[in-house]
Amino acid sequence: MDYGYSEGECTYLYASVHFSGKVTMLENLEEKREALACMIRQIDKNPEILITDLRPERLRNTVVGRIDVAYMSGKKSKEVTI
Repeated sequence: MDYGYSEGECTYLYASVHFSGKVTMLENLEEKREALACMIRQIDKNPEILITDLRPERLRNTVVGRIDVAYMSGKKSKEVTI
């Protein structure tokens, strides 16, 4: 994430995450729905309206992958609060 230029410091503020793992494409419609509902709840103020619209006919053509993380690391500028 780019937190912009740090005035007078000649540097940029940032936060980053690097990871590796195995991706499994989800085929089961209920697993797809649960994964998308989880993401929607994280970012939307009124998630239930959108989650209700996750009908099977829409999910059939939606590609969803699950990442089983084997390794993760991250770093950030000391001035950045997450």
